[in-house]
Amino acid sequence: LDGSASVVGRYPAALDGEVSFGVGLEIGAGARLDEAVAAPTVTLPGGVFAGVDFTGAPALLPVAYHVLFARLADDGVPVEGPVREYYLTDPAVVGEDEMRTRVVHPVPEDYRPG
Repeated sequence: LDGSASVVGRYPAALDGEVSFGVGLEIGAGARLDEAVAAPTVTLPGGVFAGVDFTGAPALLPVAYHVLFARLADDGVPVEGPVREYYLTDPAVVGEDEMRTRVVHPVPEDYRPG
């Protein structure tokens, strides 16, 4: 792997009760993995996503979720599928307060923001 893979987390839209989530690297189809460090792979479903980019500490990410979910609700899109967080910067490099995260939620193929 060349180090350009995105770090991504997959979380349920509602954090009630027992929560199942995963964090890993997003790699392109056909990418070669070093067999010495290869880990189990999971293929995430593709599709169309709506999202919001957020700059700030991870503890403040609920703000991004609120903005995204409110917009989807206004547009009549149910918020029920898993949400993905793409970590666009490394907090060890930029500091926690300057961390950039993209939060995305699947939407219908014909979705057009209102």
